[in-house]
Amino acid sequence: MTPRKEKNIFYVISKVKDIQQFVDEESDTEIYNLDDRIERIRRIAEHVDVISCNYQEQWYPAIHEAIPDKLILGSETYQFFRGHPDQMQNFSDEVPWMDVEKHDYVIGGMLWAGIDYLGESMGYPAKGWAGSLFWTNNERKPLSYLYQSYWSEEPMVYLAVMDYSLQDEGAKEHWDAPRYASHWNFPQFNKTVIPYMVATNCEEVKIELNNKQFYVNKPSSYPNRMITGYLPYFPGTITVKGFISGQEVCKYTLNTAEPAVKLGFDVEQISLEAIEGYHKLFSVRVKDAGGTPVFRDSSKVIFKVTGPAEIVGVDNGDLCSSESYVNNGMHMYRGCVSTVIRLTGEKGRVQLSAFSEGMFPAQLVINVI
Repeated sequence: MTPRKEKNIFYVISKVKDIQQFVDEESDTEIYNLDDRIERIRRIAEHVDVISCNYQEQWYPAIHEAIPDKLILGSETYQFFRGHPDQMQNFSDEVPWMDVEKHDYVIGGMLWAGIDYLGESMGYPAKGWAGSLFWTNNERKPLSYLYQSYWSEEPMVYLAVMDYSLQDEGAKEHWDAPRYASHWNFPQFNKTVIPYMVATNCEEVKIELNNKQFYVNKPSSYPNRMITGYLPYFPGTITVKGFISGQEVCKYTLNTAEPAVKLGFDVEQISLEAIEGYHKLFSVRVKDAGGTPVFRDSSKVIFKVTGPAEIVGVDNGDLCSSESYVNNGMHMYRGCVSTVIRLTGEKGRVQLSAFSEGMFPAQLVINVI
């Protein structure tokens, strides 16, 4: 039989105006009774060695109590938010990774997703999934540094500030993260206090704004070990220092940027093996005269390459952009744009150049050996 028109899934989807509301409400299959939920998980656990859970951190203790002989793996987790025992989704400051550290029967968690990707858009103009730790051009988002502080043993410290003037990237809300950004340019403010976050694996942290110290508690006293607080906006320099056993072991600095005058690659010279078809991504940033990245600049950049290589495409990480990836030029997003080159397999000198109107160009030399 032909399905009735109103029950035909293609007809239903064609009438959807808000895809996020449709996913959240129209196709709701969540089990709300906790006892029923645990019983179904228990029955599944009879057939597996490890219990694989999606977005279930708030029920881990109940699951473990009912099934104490099985380990739990978070096969999908939010990156920043965590559910409440009474419902799957909630906005709190309990990062799901904390459950892995807290419970010895939880062996890990997998974020959905690690890097932004095309597809699974939550609506126009976004053309992909933005709730990740990396943009599509491999640039790191601020929350990636929080996870570095969890996973890395090498001392690190990182600072970002809240900036809700940035565009909405179209991420689904529970997979999203607070709108932090690593810059210190707020020309619209005059002494306004701005929220910040510090990610670190150090024992203590000190913050200085224009050489004036602002005191914070130890990371261990904060939920998620992410230091939060407020700084008054005065243009200049913020320096965050990390200490272990009373010794400074790392620091991170943000400077207020002046007008953009030049482009710069992350490296100036590298060597690559002459492998035919080998792809490599390079990013270029706009900087002021002192070398400080100009975060808010969105000028268009044109890439050119000479030698045994060719340009494959460009990407700025902005999933809401309508510019083509198959090109040699694109506008910067958050002061950055990237290109991918492909080696021909021949040895020689490759020169990759980046140009933008009104700025000094950038050049990168690649010795293909």
